[in-house]
This record gives sequence, structure tokens and C-alpha cells, in this order.
Amino acid sequence: MFKPLHPDHAIHSVIFRLTGDGAIGQHEQATLDDGYEKYLKAALPSERSAQQMVVAAVGPTPPESPAPLEPKLYADFARTGQAVWWMEIVGPAITVGCSQYGGWSSTRTKACELLGRLGKTLGTGHPLAQIRSVELTYQNLFIWDEPGRDSDPKLAIHEDQIPKKAERSKEWNHSEGWVNDIQEHRVLERFQIVAELHRHGNRTNPVIQIVTSAMWGYGENPKRLDLETAFGTLGSEVQSAGDGLVIFEDLHERSHGIIRPLVTNEIADLIGLAQPRERK
Repeated sequence: MFKPLHPDHAIHSVIFRLTGDGAIGQHEQATLDDGYEKYLKAALPSERSAQQMVVAAVGPTPPESPAPLEPKLYADFARTGQAVWWMEIVGPAITVGCSQYGGWSSTRTKACELLGRLGKTLGTGHPLAQIRSVELTYQNLFIWDEPGRDSDPKLAIHEDQIPKKAERSKEWNHSEGWVNDIQEHRVLERFQIVAELHRHGNRTNPVIQIVTSAMWGYGENPKRLDLETAFGTLGSEVQSAGDGLVIFEDLHERSHGIIRPLVTNEIADLIGLAQPRERK
């Protein structure tokens, strides 16, 4: 049968992503560097820059437009070389990732702490600190555990989620997404199921990957969240709809609601989702 990646869960990585109204320019490089030394280096001791492809624009570039900052990566690496926690800033997107899931409460708290520290670095005056969407993504892996026997995706995934054209294929992809309008904001929910063969030398191992994503955003609404305010109040007893912790809690519940109908009851039992969860 297919078994989850870990004894009690299948989570390979968790991604927390925010999208701001704009990117950091070169003139703010020093502010970001100083803030990294002060607020982030203790938690993410490695700093790296990635080369960014420059595409020539058609027509003159407005003189007031700052040159974009190279993508920044701050990370905490394990001895194996794997990034355990990382923060990446590319354009208007801020991504915090974790590859060693130790439970939702501790993972959520640390991610929000890192985002709050970045908020202190940037302050409130920059477009990157004005958040227009908040997204939570889970990557779940289920591995075939019976070498020498043909794998059957119906042992992990509900049959109605397996494309008919994939019945004779060991590798396939199925995805869906939908949007809910909730009061002043919109919620995009989506999933992707990938059946593939991981090759190790002369052996292949069937693997099913389920990626779920729930994104909370304002759409065309001009309202925004302030990065420091939304993620810098973890110790406060007062929580509101604009509190980053509250938003991620909602997205976490929605993620459970997305994956539960996709998997079999046996798989749900193995990953602690035996009972369907209600949407908030």
C-alpha cells in the first residue's frame, strides 16, 4: 500500500507566502542588510543572493523606478545541506518555508515570528510591507511500500480524483481550484495530485504527491495588511481578522478541508484526518 512520508503525517514541506504591493529596490539594500543582522541572522544564519535575469524593456525606463534587488535567500541549513527553515524575497513575494514539520502550532508560530522580524526591518513605508495576499501550501508525499508489486493509486486516492485517461499510466497529474468571496476578501483554494516514479539506480518507486494551497487575499479591494502589525503581535491576547496568526489558522483548517476528500479513509487515519473538518 501507499504509506505517508512519516509515521504520523505525510508533510514534506510547508510554505508560508505573502505578496506585497511592490519589490525592494537597491536604495533599500542597506536597510534590509542591517535588519537581517539585527532581527533574522540568529534564526536564519546563512545569507545568499541568486542571480536575476535582466530583460530589456521596450521604451525608456522612468528615472524614478529603482533597479530591482537580487533575490535574497536566508536559511538555516542542516548538516546534510538541506534547508530546514528559509526565507526568500523575490520581487513582491516573501516566502518562508519549513522542511522538517514538527506540528502545526510550533511551525506556525516560528513562521509568524520570522515574518514579524522582517516587518520590523522594513517598517511600514515600503510597498513590500503592504500585504495583499497570504498563502499557505502543504506538500504531502505518499510512497508505495510493496516492492515488486504493481502500485494502485486507488489505495491512496479516491477513485473519482484519478483521471480516466491515466488508468494505464503510472505517471499523471490532476489539479483543480476555486474561489470563495468572503466579506471583504477572497479565498482561493486549490490542489494538485501528481503520480510519478522516483528512480534510484535501477529501481523505481511509485510516489503520489498532493499539494494543497489556500490563499487569502483582497482581490480588487485596495485594503492591505501591514506586515509588522499583522505578524508582530504574537504575544498579544487580542486577535482580529487582520492578525496574521488568525489568517494562517483559517488557511490551515481549509487545507485539511481540501485534502480530506481526496484521500482514502485508510490514508486519512494514518495522517490524523479520520474525521472530516468543517470549513470556517
